[in-house]
Amino acid sequence: MKTKASPVFLILFIFCIGISPAQEKTPVSEIIGKYVKAEAEYDLFSGAILATRVGQIVYQGAFGYADKQNKIPNTIHTKFCVGSVGKTFTGVLIMQLVEQGKIMLTDTLDKYLPDFPYAEKSRIQIRHLLNHTSGLGNYFSHKDYQSMIPVLRKIDDALKLVYDQKPLFEPGMEYRYSNSGMLVLGAVVEKVTGMSYREYLKKQILDPIGMKDSGIFYPEDMAKSKWLQFYASHFQTVELNNSFYKLPSEKAFVNWRDSSPAGFAFAVKVNRYITHIKRLKDSGEPMQRFLSRADLLEDKLGPLLYQLPPKMKRNDEVLEAFLKSLPEQYYHVIEFRHQSWLDDAVFTILRRYNTGLCVFDMPDFSCPLIATADFVYIRLHGSSALYSSCYSDAELSDWVSRITALGPNIAAVYIYFNNDAEGYALDNARTTRKMLEK
Repeated sequence: MKTKASPVFLILFIFCIGISPAQEKTPVSEIIGKYVKAEAEYDLFSGAILATRVGQIVYQGAFGYADKQNKIPNTIHTKFCVGSVGKTFTGVLIMQLVEQGKIMLTDTLDKYLPDFPYAEKSRIQIRHLLNHTSGLGNYFSHKDYQSMIPVLRKIDDALKLVYDQKPLFEPGMEYRYSNSGMLVLGAVVEKVTGMSYREYLKKQILDPIGMKDSGIFYPEDMAKSKWLQFYASHFQTVELNNSFYKLPSEKAFVNWRDSSPAGFAFAVKVNRYITHIKRLKDSGEPMQRFLSRADLLEDKLGPLLYQLPPKMKRNDEVLEAFLKSLPEQYYHVIEFRHQSWLDDAVFTILRRYNTGLCVFDMPDFSCPLIATADFVYIRLHGSSALYSSCYSDAELSDWVSRITALGPNIAAVYIYFNNDAEGYALDNARTTRKMLEK
């Protein structure tokens, strides 16, 4: 159940229902209840309702299922991961600033982001960014996006990716849904207000309307040094991805160990020097160095994930020689990114050394769900959009059914969600856990 500090807005939906003069003698709660129940009966609505009049709650209720497949009902306390609906908040913040006279819809981008590296900055207007006609694309598709996920914490971090992508068309000439454009609007909000986007959103929208249960996963006033402890109070395991790019220090591993509770497990992605530079050959010394660091996690060390390069084609001899060299006391997992490896003969080699096959799911490439060891390791990156699509309850239920069908000889199942670009990973992880625990 992988997670990052991605923005996730957890809210109760607020509805406004008009009441005709003829209905004024009927209690508001009765009118709302009748309307919403009818919608829910035909499966046209599923969620939570909060209605107020003059600051007083006149109706609240929950309908439908938080998890249809497992018949887990919504309650008034259900937290909803709404992903891109957060863009609506950005639009509201911008229009508030327009009303206050602090910006104009016809202002051009160069007024607020003079460092934007393309000539279009003098022609892209605020209104273009709002209505997805700016010509800016999707920074999720940038070639370096995945490698930068560990360090994407602020709007400025992601702006580097936006700045590296040329506009797709002349502003105002086409409509194309743009994550980059909305991110730029967030940067405009920060520039104009002098506050972080998160702080300003809380001040202008969340606090005034009492959305106390809304925000990102980590409490705003929580120091980053406490994030792991907070995360571990919700989930039992995490996949360390930064170890793939740079070997963490001994101090880092010790801190992770000491900052997590008993029973917590760290899956550790093995450094790319072993998988991408050495390509599994002559890796004895770097492997020993890596394990000496990972061992500092002690009994909290979980599986070791070896992700092979996408262009590394099948070579049974290299694979078997590598597996033969690995210490047996660890859980080893191989993630193949080239189709040629996904073959029964390769799976047989993995079984010979009780090495797990990393089962992964991506829009254009997926791996069969099979067990080659006495544990299962799964990485879910998004079924329809890489890193940025939400798995439906039906999709998650299908995964759970197939996992369960692997049989009673599976000692542990490790599932990590990497569809965190829109904040879906947390919600999908919680839903999957509930399904598995039933």
